[in-house]
Amino acid sequence: MNNVEVFLALVQVMGDDNGCYFRTTPAQCEAALVPIDQLMSAGFFNDDPEDIDSSFWMAAAGEWTEALDYFANESAAYTALSDILNDIYENGDTL
Repeated sequence: MNNVEVFLALVQVMGDDNGCYFRTTPAQCEAALVPIDQLMSAGFFNDDPEDIDSSFWMAAAGEWTEALDYFANESAAYTALSDILNDIYENGDTL
């Protein structure tokens, strides 16, 4: 799975968790690629995005402090990604 596929999977998890589909912009995707690459390099997102215990669910739908602990060695990358996902959640269109 490449970084764009990971981004799309994260948005899908957000939608699954909230019972809707989120629309994203190319700018949001582009901004997410750097922190996703950093997290992928650290070994995250190599699990099954459909598994509720996966790094996908932790990043996209996990409780903030629990996710910070989970991504502790890459907290800056997780925080950057979380900010983008929160922007999608707060400001994005849903279907």
